[in-house]
Amino acid sequence: MELYLLRHGVAARNSPGQPDAGRALTLEGAATVRDILKRAAKMGMRPEAILSSPYLRAMQTAEIAALVFECQEPIVRSCALQPDSSPDELWAEVCVHEAAAVLVVSHEPLVSSALAWIQGVTTALPSFPPGGLACVDIERAYAVPRGKVRWLVGAD
Repeated sequence: MELYLLRHGVAARNSPGQPDAGRALTLEGAATVRDILKRAAKMGMRPEAILSSPYLRAMQTAEIAALVFECQEPIVRSCALQPDSSPDELWAEVCVHEAAAVLVVSHEPLVSSALAWIQGVTTALPSFPPGGLACVDIERAYAVPRGKVRWLVGAD
């Protein structure tokens, strides 16, 4: 299985009284995500399923991905992909979908902690920048998966 972990693009700052979940992508954030995903498509990325946090900025990022990859399947919203979720919750959601290639759109700290967990790393990895994308080859897809990072795009 190929697992793609994507952090949403740059989002607008919080306005007073606005919930964090309602923050939208900036125009620059959307453009950067589009560019990163187009580069990934040229590298052979072809997700069969797109899963997203229900937060606005993540859904907007997932919608850009659906356009770039011409995905016909609807984007799946999942609370298991919210920022405060755990890597095992993320993995449980991925396992529900029978696809050879799954794109997960989420947030920090979940994206970097899930990447570390899948690799069996016990220390935290550096955080993903907005729009950061990793391709992970899942070698063992059990309750605790094991995989290796094939490539990273957008990480500084």
